[in-house]
Amino acid sequence: MAGMDIYLRFAAGLVVLFFFTRWISRKIDPGFGDGALVLALAIKIACGAAYGYIFLRIYGGDDTWLINRDSMVETAVLKHSPALYFNDIDVVRLVKEMGWIEGLGHFREKLEWAMITKPLSLVNFLSEGDYYVNLLAFTAFGFWGPFLFFQVLRKTWPQYGNVFFWMVFAYLPVVFWLSGIRGDGRDFVFISAGIYCFDLYFRTGRRSMFWWAVLCLLLLTITRTAFALIMSIGLLSWWLAKRQQSRPGLSFLVVHLAAILVFFTSAWLPDPFNAPSGVVARQATFMQLQGNTRIALNRLKPNPGSFLQTAPQAFSNVWFRPLPWEAKGPLQWLMVAQNIIIISIFILAAWWLFPGRAVVFREPLFYFMLFFFLFSSFSIGFTVPFPGAIVRYRAVAELYLLLMGLLLVLPALRSYDNLFNVYKNK
Repeated sequence: MAGMDIYLRFAAGLVVLFFFTRWISRKIDPGFGDGALVLALAIKIACGAAYGYIFLRIYGGDDTWLINRDSMVETAVLKHSPALYFNDIDVVRLVKEMGWIEGLGHFREKLEWAMITKPLSLVNFLSEGDYYVNLLAFTAFGFWGPFLFFQVLRKTWPQYGNVFFWMVFAYLPVVFWLSGIRGDGRDFVFISAGIYCFDLYFRTGRRSMFWWAVLCLLLLTITRTAFALIMSIGLLSWWLAKRQQSRPGLSFLVVHLAAILVFFTSAWLPDPFNAPSGVVARQATFMQLQGNTRIALNRLKPNPGSFLQTAPQAFSNVWFRPLPWEAKGPLQWLMVAQNIIIISIFILAAWWLFPGRAVVFREPLFYFMLFFFLFSSFSIGFTVPFPGAIVRYRAVAELYLLLMGLLLVLPALRSYDNLFNVYKNK
């Protein structure tokens, strides 16, 4: 009876999830029909369930199961000691006990975790802590990452709407990593919502959209500070590109070069404003962790020469390693397959002399994806020596990279619309 009860809860959750997402998606995009919604949700839920099952059965659990367990602890606190429910994110208490710098840092870490565990602790009253029922609740939030990013893509290049649907909602290597109950899917929501609001600000002139984009950036600062910094540089470049529309690429290049200069000149400042020292400390933290597979990574020093010397190795670790003969286990073989797909797309685009360049090089969104891919690649590569972590951290950058490759090659594929005709823009 208990097993049947869980199946009923899961079925009820599916129904609620569908009607909830249908109600909101129709307001944003009336052309996103029921068939497209069911397919997108089915793929995301299946990937999230596979994520939980694989990491429990094969790897003995990871943060996704720890988050689910901690949400049950939060539920117990809410039931029996409700006055203590927000004690762990009491910023006043933390600052008094630890001081401003350490207290705020501890508050940010606790809040980042609580953003998932506390909402799930409320869901547990209905799910009784079942991971797969909780996954539906998490999907009700995580779905809007790919959905909002898809909206920006199809408005920028409407002729490729169906291709974007398959890449954003059905490219399994990326969807898989963004669908489990953990921070990556949540962070993609903040990134995509920020891009969506910023793009809508330019399209409509509504100032409220600008401030919503700023809010998304602030939330991302709490959950993934490095991505927030990269995104803020990209949005500033986008803003300047809109003022100099004839040469958007130049605006992005100048701003990002200036950001690199600021990064290294901050070495003259004390901690925590010394950015190179912060990256070195972050790398040292990862170096102390244990992992099944570790790839070679130079020990960084807080000077430009060390970063420049390590840059090729860092980029290679993110996008070329493990090499086929180095792969161990199914997830690393999946990573090898992903790398081959990416390399093949860009070889094909280069062979045809990048036929889509006239379509993409005038759009700020293309350059935003390009520089987010580059900067996040080095941010990850400089600090993380574990392929299993790299493949998850790079998921958003991988999606951007694949979309850039496809945009450059699609005009040469004359039959793409017939092959990918799922989404219908009414």
